[in-house]
Amino acid sequence: MIGSLIRRRLPESHFTDETKNVITLAMGVVGTLTALVLGLLIATASVTYNTRSQEITTLAAKMIQLDRLLRLFGPDADDERELLRNYLTMKLKDLFPDGHTKPNLDNPKTTVLFEELEDRLSAMEGHSPHQKWVLSQAKAQATAIAELRWLLVEQDILGIPVPVLIVVVFWLCLLFMSFGLFSEERTRKKTRTENRDHRCRS
Repeated sequence: MIGSLIRRRLPESHFTDETKNVITLAMGVVGTLTALVLGLLIATASVTYNTRSQEITTLAAKMIQLDRLLRLFGPDADDERELLRNYLTMKLKDLFPDGHTKPNLDNPKTTVLFEELEDRLSAMEGHSPHQKWVLSQAKAQATAIAELRWLLVEQDILGIPVPVLIVVVFWLCLLFMSFGLFSEERTRKKTRTENRDHRCRS
């Protein structure tokens, strides 16, 4: 529509064959660049989604492993297991909220709860070689969970650059505006051709 409006205000001297060829060539370049950038954006979004999905799956697996290690530690770790379950419940609500709410990957309440779990694990002591080994493995799993949590937060902050999206939208607007710029000319030529054919038949 914008292209059609611009055409009505421009003199016919701006619509010579040479001008049309230059605009067609320029729009071809813009269309190629737009296709390349869109392809890169789609590939980036796909890689980001797959990476985030894999990290969430790994996070869930490490939480299961941590709960298993605390269970192997014995009844002395029952409070820590309960704290872990509470953290998991809150984390699920953060990652998969109800409705159209955006996931809250950096919820301070969830972070404080996990830090409390880490403090309790640091204060625990094993009374046997088995418990000491289990406790060391549990601390390693807790550290890995914390690293994955911060990876999710940082990836959510980065995302796809908004300026790139704005440039792509602008290129697409130019491309479709060029279609409207010459649409009336094509319609006029088609009408003149049909009228000439009609007169010839008559």
